[in-house]
Amino acid sequence: MSSGPRWPAVSRLIASWPGKRSRVGCPTAPHGPWSRESFSSGSRFWRGVQVSGFRGIGPESFIGFRPMPGLTIVSGRNGSGKSSFSEAMEIALTGAAHRWNKPNSQFEPEHRNLHVGEPCRVRLDLVHQGEASSRIEVEWKPDAPRDAFRRTLEREDQLPEEGIASLGWDEALVTYRPLLSYEELGNLLAGRQIDIAQAVQKALGLGEITAAKTLINDRLKTAGQPRDREKTARGAARAALEQAVTDVVDDARITEALGAFATKSLRKNVDLTRARELATGGGSDTSVKSLEAIVELEVPTEEAVRAAADELRSADAAVAELAGALTHLEQAQRQLLTQALDLHEHAGDQACPVCGEGTLDAAWRARVQATLDASGEAARLRDQALQRQRSARSRVRALVGSLPRTVIEHSFDLTSQPAAVAAWARWASLPTEPATWADHVEKGYADLAAATSAWQAEAAQVAQDRRDVWAPLAVMLSEWIGAYEAYAEGLAAEERLKSAKKVMDELEKAAQSERLAPITERAQHIWNLLKQESNVYVADIALSPRKLEISATVDGEPVGALRVMSQGELHALALALFLPRVTLEASPFQFVVLDDPVQAMDPAKVEGLLAVLLEIAETHQVVVLSHDDRLADAARRHGTGGAQINLLEVQRGENSVVHVVPVLDPVRRHINDAVSLYKDPNIPPNLKTQLVPGVLRMALESAALTRYFTRQLRAGRTIPELEDAWQDARTTQQKVALALHPQPIELWKNEWVHREALRVPGPRPTPAQRSTNSTVTSVPCSRVPRICGTTHDNHACHR
Repeated sequence: MSSGPRWPAVSRLIASWPGKRSRVGCPTAPHGPWSRESFSSGSRFWRGVQVSGFRGIGPESFIGFRPMPGLTIVSGRNGSGKSSFSEAMEIALTGAAHRWNKPNSQFEPEHRNLHVGEPCRVRLDLVHQGEASSRIEVEWKPDAPRDAFRRTLEREDQLPEEGIASLGWDEALVTYRPLLSYEELGNLLAGRQIDIAQAVQKALGLGEITAAKTLINDRLKTAGQPRDREKTARGAARAALEQAVTDVVDDARITEALGAFATKSLRKNVDLTRARELATGGGSDTSVKSLEAIVELEVPTEEAVRAAADELRSADAAVAELAGALTHLEQAQRQLLTQALDLHEHAGDQACPVCGEGTLDAAWRARVQATLDASGEAARLRDQALQRQRSARSRVRALVGSLPRTVIEHSFDLTSQPAAVAAWARWASLPTEPATWADHVEKGYADLAAATSAWQAEAAQVAQDRRDVWAPLAVMLSEWIGAYEAYAEGLAAEERLKSAKKVMDELEKAAQSERLAPITERAQHIWNLLKQESNVYVADIALSPRKLEISATVDGEPVGALRVMSQGELHALALALFLPRVTLEASPFQFVVLDDPVQAMDPAKVEGLLAVLLEIAETHQVVVLSHDDRLADAARRHGTGGAQINLLEVQRGENSVVHVVPVLDPVRRHINDAVSLYKDPNIPPNLKTQLVPGVLRMALESAALTRYFTRQLRAGRTIPELEDAWQDARTTQQKVALALHPQPIELWKNEWVHREALRVPGPRPTPAQRSTNSTVTSVPCSRVPRICGTTHDNHACHR
């Protein structure tokens, strides 16, 4: 059965419905051309944030903001990607995310998306009054850790620059921080008193003043102690140095350091620079360095000596074995030529020492080498043996090099040194006959190794003894120097500290009066809007370096506010303290971002929060992200007038596909659903007749709910009263009656468009009857269905 004939009003409605609305976008596309908007002087607004591959957002997703004052509420269920947008904006603006500071690594968030991790990027577009628009971009290279990102600033028609320092916001981001996450909101007042005070001081921009005052007070407490510490340290150092003279007479450092205490005018004439050099090693004992050179002396290993000797003997044997391979004359000739080659190798080009006429140069060497090479295999083998013999002898010469002069240039009272030096001398003196070199190095090595080992052991012990004596003296000398410097500076510094304390007290008083007084007044106003049915009244806010005292009354009785407030009230109070600072005229930011401020609030406070945000939205761009729909519902009930409200919703699909769409009011959403059901060719007509009326009934009830709450709240009734009355209304007719009150529902039902929509039997009036019938009134289109903004009379959507 066709549904059209049974519901003519519904048929006309669906036929005229425009279909799906497009996704929300920024006034300019994310990749579109830069543009400038017109705002009040000094305005700075966000134009949009674009995120890809970051946290819960996979493929590129974009939220567009109207770059003007107004309230934007971005809703989304848990896990939809809403918090990912919030963290993206925070890290782009501040270079960090408050959530990332958790110490527990098990909860450490992963910055890269699980499904689409590349590109991992955040782009934040800003618009500045009187300046070029700009974009802050944060990007991670593939596999880069969370903190290894690149943050750049791109201005209109300019190349990107590293960081955002040129914006001049470094201090302002601390003093007027325009972002507040849910965790920051919870931590702002829930903690130790000193932590709360320091947090508020930081929020007020008084942190540096407080830190300076604390430092001055700590210094003043200890101003009288340096004199006693210097006297004690000086006596201990002098006694220790005098005792050390007996133990180590020849250490020049001890004698020089002791000389610093020789006169009564010590505190006027002491050479602190030289004393500091002695204490830190600038006057190091040269004898210790020489002893360390002995310890570090390298002696060839027994294996290296044996290998060199064996190689030399083997080379000599090979030469001897090949000596008979040539005639005596050939051998003599080859020997002469070989010796000449050897001479040329070591002495270079020169006249021939035999004939005195020829020249031993490179050309001669090439000819002789060619002659030797041509003398046959025997000559070649002998040449190889001779070359091996020369290499073996060179190896032995290098092995037995003489003892370095730097090791023995200082005289020491070391009993083992003469024997060691003599052993090195014998070891380095090779016999004139090379055939005995192998036996020489092997026989002399044992004496050399034993004598050197004893020498090094004795030198190491003497050097350690000297270090052991000087090390505690150097520590005591350093302690005295520190005590003396503190004492010398103490007298003048104490006066400077007292003057500084007076200045800081006056500065702190003036700063608190200037910054805290208007904030207190504004916070009280905001709290009065937020508290709604709370019986806590905030009387005053006082701040000290270690305590934030919020005086309040509960039912007229004075009490500390933090002691009696619930979690929701603490969150509301934290907002009351945070928002005035953000909106100070000195702030360079014209935007405020709040992440999940609604969680711990009851319905009444949600209405109050909306009132606060709308006040701020008159002059600022306010963005609220929340998984709770109550704030969006309250905004829908608010209706038109005042600051502009924009409702968005974050929707998450498979594989981290995130979309941001405009939030339709429940009435329009239900009507869209009914339209989709009616037009769906896959749904049988008989099933449509069961589904569509139910969805339209929900649209009617939603319209009634909105009208009921809006009118009654303006009349002064409370949220709990309205919710209880709505729950008691069981049928659609009862709910519509609540919305129409005090108008009788029967009068509303007698209007022909409502009778037809509700399927009330009766004849349909003619156009003339509609224009004269007193029961048919000309009223604006209601929200069931709200297709246009004109009257019902003779409108095309009802014909």
